[in-house]
Amino acid sequence: MKSNFSKVSKSSPFPLGIYYKDKSVCNGWYNQNYSPASALIEVGGTANTLAESNRMMDILAQVINQIRLSGK
Repeated sequence: MKSNFSKVSKSSPFPLGIYYKDKSVCNGWYNQNYSPASALIEVGGTANTLAESNRMMDILAQVINQIRLSGK
């Protein structure tokens, strides 16, 4: 999945990029750790407008759909 988002990050102008958290950054333990097929995805923040977050959600939906259709 990380490689799919890397491709999107290169082709789309995200001001702050896409960041991945794991235990090396913080304790890294969230609900997604209870299942190997789950993920926590956060979009936007205090530095983003609602319009920016909505555009990101459109792109994110396309990436998730590509992953779903590829069967990975």
